[in-house]
Amino acid sequence: MTLKDVKDAGDPPAQDYTEVDLGNELTQGYFEFDGDIYKTGGVSNNWLICLADSRVDFTKQNLVGPGKILMLELNTAHSDGKALPAGTFNVLNPMEITAAASLTPFTVVPGLAAEDGSIYGTWYLATDTQGGDFQPLCAAQKGTVSVKKTGDTYTIDFDITDDDFKISVKGSYTVKPYIHDGTADTTSVSTRTTAASGKALNIHKSARRQAFRK
Repeated sequence: MTLKDVKDAGDPPAQDYTEVDLGNELTQGYFEFDGDIYKTGGVSNNWLICLADSRVDFTKQNLVGPGKILMLELNTAHSDGKALPAGTFNVLNPMEITAAASLTPFTVVPGLAAEDGSIYGTWYLATDTQGGDFQPLCAAQKGTVSVKKTGDTYTIDFDITDDDFKISVKGSYTVKPYIHDGTADTTSVSTRTTAASGKALNIHKSARRQAFRK
């Protein structure tokens, strides 16, 4: 992982940002199709994609460090069914989402927190501590996620920014994934029970239906 300071390209005054370049450091992934989990009324379906480095053990129910995890949520058209389409997905502004109908196809759910302290949406989490809790370091507020497909192989390119904590995260991941159908059962997968700041981040379906920021 490469850390360096970059300058905000927006309006002055310029601000110092930390850029996390993961490159091809993420080597494993979990893809889950969750259908219309946000009750958009037919506007979109939702995908949960968790990418991690080799130190993360996805077989454990409670994930602990060390390791790095990128949690993505992508919205696709109902007409795509249970197929993840290729294309560019844009991160929605978290302050402009007022209803589930805002989750249009080819958008990314930003990094959000529910009232119970759980997180959902798109986050970068990491810890270098053996057995330590994963810390939420970057909640996506803007940026893009690009999905490319060749046969059964997917390449995920991501570049997301958190303006509150002044950090951006980018990288790429290529895999022929196993895709879990989250609409077929109610079992919570291990990636939805990470821990951060001493609290369990239970990314259950009920938490992901919480009202969005206004």
